[in-house]
Amino acid sequence: MTSAPPSSPPFSEKQNPIPVRRRKDLIVQQTGEGSHPVWTVKDPISERFFQLRQADYFVFLNLDGQTSLEEIQQRFFKSHSPRQLSEEQILIFVQRLFSQGLVHVEKFGLADSILERRTRLEANERKQKLSSILAIRFRGIDPDKALERCLPFVNWLFSPVCFVLCLLLSLFAIGIVVAEWESVTREMPRFGTFLKSGEFVWFVVTIGCIKVVHELAHAFACKRFGGECHELGAMLLAFTPCLYCNVSDSWLMKNRWHRIAIAGAGIYVEILMASICVFLWHWSIPGTIHTICLYIMVISSVSTVLLNGNPLLRYDGYYILSDIVGLPNLRSRSQGLVRGWLSQLFFGVRTPDPLRGQPISKTLLGLYGILSGLYIWFVMFAILWMLYQVAKPYGLEAVVIALGMLLLSLRITGLVGNLLKFMKSLQQQKQFRPFRFGIAVALAIGGLYGLLMLEFPRRLTAPCIVEAHETLPVFISSPGKIEFQKLTPGEVVHEGDLLATLTNRDLERDVLQLEVKVVQQKKKIELLITQQVDNPDAAAEIPSARAKLLNYEDRFKRKQAELERLRLHSPGSGLLLPGEKFIDSNSANDEFQRTGFAIEKINDGAWLEVGTMLCRIADDSAYEAVLYLNQSDAVLLSRKSSASIIVTQSPGTVLTGEIIEIATEPLKMLPPILVRENMIPFAPDGSGQLQPAYPIHEVRVRIIPSEKIKLAIGQTGNATIHLAPESILTTISRMIRQTFTFEL
Repeated sequence: MTSAPPSSPPFSEKQNPIPVRRRKDLIVQQTGEGSHPVWTVKDPISERFFQLRQADYFVFLNLDGQTSLEEIQQRFFKSHSPRQLSEEQILIFVQRLFSQGLVHVEKFGLADSILERRTRLEANERKQKLSSILAIRFRGIDPDKALERCLPFVNWLFSPVCFVLCLLLSLFAIGIVVAEWESVTREMPRFGTFLKSGEFVWFVVTIGCIKVVHELAHAFACKRFGGECHELGAMLLAFTPCLYCNVSDSWLMKNRWHRIAIAGAGIYVEILMASICVFLWHWSIPGTIHTICLYIMVISSVSTVLLNGNPLLRYDGYYILSDIVGLPNLRSRSQGLVRGWLSQLFFGVRTPDPLRGQPISKTLLGLYGILSGLYIWFVMFAILWMLYQVAKPYGLEAVVIALGMLLLSLRITGLVGNLLKFMKSLQQQKQFRPFRFGIAVALAIGGLYGLLMLEFPRRLTAPCIVEAHETLPVFISSPGKIEFQKLTPGEVVHEGDLLATLTNRDLERDVLQLEVKVVQQKKKIELLITQQVDNPDAAAEIPSARAKLLNYEDRFKRKQAELERLRLHSPGSGLLLPGEKFIDSNSANDEFQRTGFAIEKINDGAWLEVGTMLCRIADDSAYEAVLYLNQSDAVLLSRKSSASIIVTQSPGTVLTGEIIEIATEPLKMLPPILVRENMIPFAPDGSGQLQPAYPIHEVRVRIIPSEKIKLAIGQTGNATIHLAPESILTTISRMIRQTFTFEL
């Protein structure tokens, strides 16, 4: 809720000196001029900044441990007549300075109190690092002298001319992206493609290099406008290594536009990099450089603006907004204002106003405090979800969930600890109201339960391959060698069209031999009929000769039918698709060297056995999509569930369909096209064959016919399966059940 209000320093009578002295180690700089001057105070221990208005700064200067309250009032009236300061105003301001650690009470043991405060700040910093495990900083070096030596080489980058040229370059780059939007969306890899180790490494390296340049831009901009940078260290941002640069001393600059330029330097340089990479991507051929340029385009434009430029996070956008409104420590002050509202609402206790004398709307600032607090939780869960998706194919979901539970418990523990401290303070001051607190807890629990019971639509995504709803296979029914072949996958054939001709010399020889035997047997029978009058033995041979003729004729017809089957005709009309794929053969006999699909030209002259599927004839008026879904997701499906499909051929068209079949057994062999396009994580098995990295099931979806688009059989795409709505509580409990197994 909020921390307890600090105990007020002991004050004597109005004529006695105020026993409070400003700290001598504070750095004070006037940063605002005109009719409303402002002084910025830097606390070198906590590295926090505070702003003082004219009256506040006057009182701050007179806190020397020897000046009385009455003297401060008289001095202020003499120098700022007719303005006056009341006793209450001075005491409230001194109390605020004391709570912020900018002054100390004159007493023995002062060094011990300062050391105690530093120890407390370091302990809080360690707790903050532990609870912010997704953004860990490691203090580095003092780069100020190195930056000063390198500044002449990059000084031109922050000139007005370069800024205008960068703006024009960005406009041209945006024009190229809009013109090539279909290519960008087609080449944009799905998140699952990063699971392949090679591409994931390139992705991480790209992010790291971009963030290094980003932080150096802040440092050089700070030097460019006369500031100093004494801290440059390493940082793990969502476990991605990068740099961080401390340019908080820019708050001591008088010109706030210089401060804004320093805060926005990283975004400025990243947009410049993205614009250059747009041109490189547009002019380059597909390959490693082409892909890296695409990564930089996305990371340095969309993600940078949404993350670094987002004022709800304590990144560049936050400091830019803080400078625009002229309020240092914007988030802590806004959230302090919200905590004050909650304290007054649930406990009926007023806390010191963190915005006393600030010309800014408390309503807008309070809204900012609420949004920034909620957004931190959103970002944390979004990063954990991303890590969960990365770990899921490798069975490491439990590690990510354990990490999420650790972060959640640390944050909840911190909130509960602050609440208990505040309640203890209220009890000591006899201001705690149990009944009111009970109502607040009941409302909070009810609100949380209601939030967890809200139902949201569920979606599953998976790669898919478009297939025909019905196909007619063309098998080899008589063995032979393909001598004539004019088959091109994807061409349209009609029923009865000649597809291929096979040659079987042995079969042709057998047919000729049987034909000769039939003719000879017929002549023999004719001769026996002629001789039966004079030769009774000839008459007796006629029945057996006729039986032998029937045998020859039957064998001849069967062999002739086999010979006819060497001419393969299309059984129907439709698209010609490949059939069986051979395992590469190393036979020394040219007839048995087969490779690839049986339909390919390279197999001309190869010997094909009975049962070989030469090709398929697909009905191109009805389609199916074969989805490849993770086993843990496949169990959530049911027949008749709807699906939306976007194919590579037409990225702007969304097809619809419903599930008609869910495979009960996991896939044993990956389709080659999914391997080539890196749409499914894979790993070689012991025999060298590529196997799915995790159990995958095939799901068949019947695509609803559409006259607007003609699909290409065999093309890939992405499918989204729409499931029944599910509450947040049910989703969390299901994920825990799937990840952890409890046995009694």
